[in-house]
Amino acid sequence: MVLSAEDALYYIDQHALAERIAFEKMKKSA
Repeated sequence: MVLSAEDALYYIDQHALAERIAFEKMKKSA
């Protein structure tokens, strides 16, 4: 699979967002 720089940035951004949401949920339930 070949990603353009823009696609890669978008993918990384989506991943970071999901991680942050999971982290926030974890913090709230802790």
